[in-house]
Amino acid sequence: MPIVSVVAAPGYGKSTAVAQWVARLDRPHAWVTLVADDDDPATLLSWVAAALAGEAATGAPGRLSPRRVARTLRQLDPVVLVLDDAHVLHDTATLGVLDVLIAGLGPASQLVLVGRSEVPSLGRLRLQHGVADVLADDLALTEAEGQAVLSYAGVTAGPQDVRTLLERTEGWPAAFYLAATAARRGGGFFDATAVNGDNRVLASYLHAEVMATFDTELVAFLRRSSVLRRMSGPLCDAVLQRSGSGDLLERLCTANLLVLPMDADRQWYRYHPLLRGLLLAELERDDPAALPQLRARAARWTHEHGDPLVALDYAWEAGEDDVAAALVLALGQPLWAAGKAVTAQRWFDRLASRGVVERRPELAAMWAYLLTLNGRAAEADRWADRALAATSDRVLPDGSTLAAWQALVRSLLCRDGPAAMLDDAQEALRRLGGTSPLQATALLQGGIAALLAGADQQAAEAFADAAELGAERNAVVARQVAIAELGLLAVEGRDWPAARQHRDLAVALTREGRLEAYPTSASVHALDARVARHDGDVEAYRAAVGVLAELRPQLTHSLPHLSVQVRLVVAEGMIAAGERIPAAVLLDEADAVLRRRPDVGVLAERATALRVQLADGLQNPALTMLTAAEVRLLPLLPTHLSFRAIGERLYLSPHTIKSQALSTYRKLGVSSRSEAVARARELGLLDH
Repeated sequence: MPIVSVVAAPGYGKSTAVAQWVARLDRPHAWVTLVADDDDPATLLSWVAAALAGEAATGAPGRLSPRRVARTLRQLDPVVLVLDDAHVLHDTATLGVLDVLIAGLGPASQLVLVGRSEVPSLGRLRLQHGVADVLADDLALTEAEGQAVLSYAGVTAGPQDVRTLLERTEGWPAAFYLAATAARRGGGFFDATAVNGDNRVLASYLHAEVMATFDTELVAFLRRSSVLRRMSGPLCDAVLQRSGSGDLLERLCTANLLVLPMDADRQWYRYHPLLRGLLLAELERDDPAALPQLRARAARWTHEHGDPLVALDYAWEAGEDDVAAALVLALGQPLWAAGKAVTAQRWFDRLASRGVVERRPELAAMWAYLLTLNGRAAEADRWADRALAATSDRVLPDGSTLAAWQALVRSLLCRDGPAAMLDDAQEALRRLGGTSPLQATALLQGGIAALLAGADQQAAEAFADAAELGAERNAVVARQVAIAELGLLAVEGRDWPAARQHRDLAVALTREGRLEAYPTSASVHALDARVARHDGDVEAYRAAVGVLAELRPQLTHSLPHLSVQVRLVVAEGMIAAGERIPAAVLLDEADAVLRRRPDVGVLAERATALRVQLADGLQNPALTMLTAAEVRLLPLLPTHLSFRAIGERLYLSPHTIKSQALSTYRKLGVSSRSEAVARARELGLLDH
C-alpha cells in the first residue's frame, strides 16, 4: 500500500513502533514530527523538504511548491516519508499538499501518517489509493512482548501474571511499562491482579512509585519544567531560574526512560507524554500562578535564542499579550510574504479576539495591510479606519514608524484617487525603515498611481525600481506584481516578446513563492492569460482564467486598482476573441468595484470604452433572458461560495442572492445549482 495510517491513543508507542519498522527497512526514510502551527501548506512543505534533504529545518519561511517537493519525493524512490502527529492537520489547503505528495510517490515509496486520529481526508485516500491501517489493537503488546518488558524491568513474573496484566491494561504499552516500573520498586515481584488500567491508577503509579524516589527539589524541577515541550539545560536554567539543569536531565534520562533524548548529542530532551501530563496537572493544581510566569520566561528565552515560532506558542499559553504582539509584528508580514497566509491570519485573528489589536495601533495597521492584500474588504476598512486614526511613536520591527504603515495602507486602499495615492506611496517610502522590504511595495504603489494617472513611462520606471529593490530585499510579492505590471504595459504596447519575458519571470516567482492563490497574484494570472491567448495556447489560457475565476471573489474594493485592472485586461482579450458573455460578466464586476472606489483614474475611462465596444457585439440570445444581476451571479455559481458568501462579495443579502439564483434556475430550465452551471456552459454563458 502506498499509504500507511497508524492511529491510536497516546501511550500506544505509535512513533516508537514506526521508528523500529523503518529502521529495519532496506529503504531510506524521512521523518517529520508535526505540531499545531504546522497545519499550514507552506510550513508542512518546509518540514518535508528539509527531511527529504536530510537537514534540520529551521522553521524560517521557505519558498517551495508542492509539485517541486513531490518531484523530489519521486526522485528518491524508494523512500518512506513519515508524518508523525498528523492528527494536527485539518486545513483544506494543507490536506491538499498531502494529495500532491501522494501523487509524487514512486512505485516503491510509502507515506506513513502517524497520529491520535485519522487525517480528515483519509477516507477519500483509502478509496483512491488504498491505505494500510495500523490501529491500537495492532500496537497492543503481545504476551511475548509483555514478558520481555517485565524481564527488562527486572520483574519476576509467570505467564499468567503477564496475561493478567495484558488483560487489565488492554496491552497499552505505557500502562504496562509503568506497572513494570512499579513492580521493580517492590523488589521485582509483582501481583498483576492489583493493577487497574484507568488513568487514575496510572497517575498513582507515576506519583507513588516513580516520583516518590525523588527529593523535594527534584519533584519541583520536574513539575515546573513540565511546561516545556522540549528541554535543554540552558532553557531549563533560564525558565526555572537555577543552574545545572543539563546534568540533571542527563541523569534522569539515564535512570528513567520516561525522560527521553531528542538528539544524538543529548542536548535536548522531552518527558514521556504521560509523565508530562501528570506533572503539568499537579502544577496547575498546586501552583497555578507559576504557569504564566514559567511560560513567559520560556517565550523570552526561545525568542532570544532564535526560535520565535516556539516563543509565540509559549507566549499564547502564558497570556503574555505584549510578547505575543511583538512576535506577531516581527513575524506576521514576512510569514505572509513567504506564502504562509493561513498561519499569519490565525495569529492576527487570535490577537483580535483577545482585544490586543484594538489596543495596539501598529498591529491594527499591519492587520489592515494584510487584510487589504487578502481582499477582505469589510475587515480591511474597519481596521484601516482604526489604524489611520491612531498615533504612536513605537518603532516597528522593520525600523519604521506607525506613520509609514499608515501611508502605505492609504496608498493601497486608494480612497482619494491617484494623486493622493502617489503622495501616500512617496510618504511611505520616505518614512519606512532604511532596510524595510516594504519599500519595494511603496515603489510599486507609486508606479500604480502613475499608471492610474495615465503616466505610463513614469509607471514603468517605478515598476522597474520596485522589481529591482524587491529582488534585493527578498520582497517577492512586490517583485512579482511589479514584473507583471511591466508585462501588462508591454501588452498595451503590443510588445509581445517583452510581455512574454515578463510573464515567464512573474509566473516563476509566483510558483516558487507558493503565491498562486494570493489575490495580489491576479495581475500575474491576467498577464499569463493575455500572453497565452495571443500565442494560441488554449490550455494555458484556460488554466490562467480558471485561477482568476477562483481569485475574483477576493478582488474587492480593498485593492480597487488591481481588482478593476485585472478584470479589464482579461475582458479586453475576451472581447477581441469574441468571448463577449464572460467579458460582460467581468465588466459588471469591475463596475461593482468602481461604485465603491470611483476615482481610479484612467481605469474608469477604460471600463467605459470597453462597455461601448462590448455593446456592439453582444448578441447571445441566451443572455437576453437573464437580468444584469443574474448575469453577474452566474460566474460565482461554480465556486465553493455559499449564497451568504456570494452576497458579501456582491454587497447583497443572502435572500436576494437566493432569489436571483432561483430565478436563474427557472430561466435555464433546471432545478439545482449544479444543473444551472452545466446548462450555462452548454449555452456559452460560462467557460468549461
